Amino acid sequence: MATQDLAFENEHIPVSASLADTLNRKPEHICSKAPEELVQKFWETVVRRGKVLREDIKQKYFPTDFEMLPKKQQLAINDH
Repeated sequence: MATQDLAFENEHIPVSASLADTLNRKPEHICSKAPEELVQKFWETVVRRGKVLREDIKQKYFPTDFEMLPKKQQLAINDH
């Protein structure tokens, strides 16, 4: 917010973002001059990478008989 002692000469508009995670440490770079498109691409990337991470966790740590567990236990594991 501009005040008597502070004035903005330029507005910063983000044009890129980078994402990495514990499974895929290679950064993924997203670029767009349109802020709305950048946010949309960023969110889509987060969701896609999250699905990959969840599948990896399921394969590594879920019991092999997960489907045989009572629904209450399945929900507790999924919530965790």
